[in-house]
Amino acid sequence: MRKKVISLLSVFGTAAGLLMVSAGPAAASPACTMHGFIGAYQGTIVDIPIASGGTHCHLQQGYANEAVRVLQKSIVRCYGISIQTDGQFGPRTKAALIEVQRRERINQDGGYGPQTRDAMYHTVAAWEEQQPIGCRRLNRP
Repeated sequence: MRKKVISLLSVFGTAAGLLMVSAGPAAASPACTMHGFIGAYQGTIVDIPIASGGTHCHLQQGYANEAVRVLQKSIVRCYGISIQTDGQFGPRTKAALIEVQRRERINQDGGYGPQTRDAMYHTVAAWEEQQPIGCRRLNRP
């Protein structure tokens, strides 16, 4: 009887551990790896982090790529927070993103995902060699 109880507890413990591991935010969407242009509020085009499959992606501390650089540029231009736009998602980028999330009154976890993407301002895409011309949210003023 004791062996059966121990076996059952072991199975339940393993199952609970698997559920906890698979429930993380990274499991919910692929990593953003590049930038893309997408239509935003009032027909403007903004430059946002994307994955090869679309805009439903995430960024977090430790990532280093073009998508991080695009996020950093939006933080600097649209929120006036001074960070390097080097494509490295380090502690300063995380702290800046937490400040953006605080200002937008959303979950302040320091990660970029769909909630942050939709709430924050992004740099409006410039055509040709011009400088970016402003900031817009994707779906609202």
